[in-house]
Amino acid sequence: MIAKKAIGAYDIVYWIVRILFVLMMFFFLYFLARVYETRTVDTSENEARIFIMYMAYNPDAFSYRDTTNRVYPGIVDVSKMTPEMLEQAMHYEKENRMIAANITLYQADKTTTVRNVFYNEREYWTWAPLSLPTFTGEGTVRNVSDIRYVLYKEGDSEDFKPGFLKFDVLVPKS
Repeated sequence: MIAKKAIGAYDIVYWIVRILFVLMMFFFLYFLARVYETRTVDTSENEARIFIMYMAYNPDAFSYRDTTNRVYPGIVDVSKMTPEMLEQAMHYEKENRMIAANITLYQADKTTTVRNVFYNEREYWTWAPLSLPTFTGEGTVRNVSDIRYVLYKEGDSEDFKPGFLKFDVLVPKS
């Protein structure tokens, strides 16, 4: 027959293993929660793409309207490519710290510039150095570029010319 002291010592060994296992589980759950808690979601590229789509298809931006007030997405009215028109079409707040863009309309040869317009020009030139690929992480700026084939109409002429609309959109990562 085994003495009572031996049985107590035998149980202590199993309890130590059980306590160590429970402590390891607590530490594992704690570190797992910390990993998911500190993970950030970067939506800056999506914000830039939405801005590009909005400017390309918004009737209030620089899409062409005919005499019946019908809007033609994909046809750019060059006379509407002004900073005031862009601000009116897409207004964030008085001091815009959300997005900046350089929008350039090129002729079909992609070398001759027809019109260049900035949205939030002051912030564009402030953020441009931070958008270089050498800077990564939070606090930097993402540069999203997109080129779209469009037709454009200059002045009172009735003919449409082929061209390319280039968007360089800067969105800060936060």
